[in-house]
Amino acid sequence: MYIRSASLAYNIYETKYVHTFPVLLEITELRVDFGIVVLSVRSNWGWEYVFIGCGWMDGGWGRCRNRWRRRWRLVY
Repeated sequence: MYIRSASLAYNIYETKYVHTFPVLLEITELRVDFGIVVLSVRSNWGWEYVFIGCGWMDGGWGRCRNRWRRRWRLVY
């Protein structure tokens, strides 16, 4: 079962390269610990790799337990 928890668009022209995004309120209210998260990266402006990471977020509950950052190869 897949549940959309958020949707975002990365702005390559933004002055800060780190972007954060909120999780949908309906999802946070479920108070469920998600063990696996599936990301769909639709475009990376021609680059072969994308960096995706998870760090501590504002808002208390629902924080990522571990900080991780990894280079992922895109497959279209």
